[in-house]
Amino acid sequence: MKSRTDSAYRVLKTLALDALKENKQKLELLSARLGGVSPEKALERGYALVSINNRLVRKAKDVHLEDELEIRFNDGYINTFVTGRKLSEDGNGKNSDNKRRVSKGQKRTGETQDD
Repeated sequence: MKSRTDSAYRVLKTLALDALKENKQKLELLSARLGGVSPEKALERGYALVSINNRLVRKAKDVHLEDELEIRFNDGYINTFVTGRKLSEDGNGKNSDNKRRVSKGQKRTGETQDD
């Protein structure tokens, strides 16, 4: 009787350990997938998060002149005020016109005022 109990114990122990190992692997895989889409990972890749009053800004049209923005980078934060805004013509963040970088002190053109 004892050997049957011992045998059943070993089988159950093996099954439990196998199930635990399989679930651990699934958890590690899901954790890696979740980590890949985390805001922190995006910051590590060079992106920034922009917020107004602790609310994430998702669209340029939600930002108005003189709004105070907090911009979060991987290594810290900066606060800035909006001095101009240009909305994309096609709604996807890209303009069909020639894009050019505006140097410090150079006059900005083509920016729209808030309605």
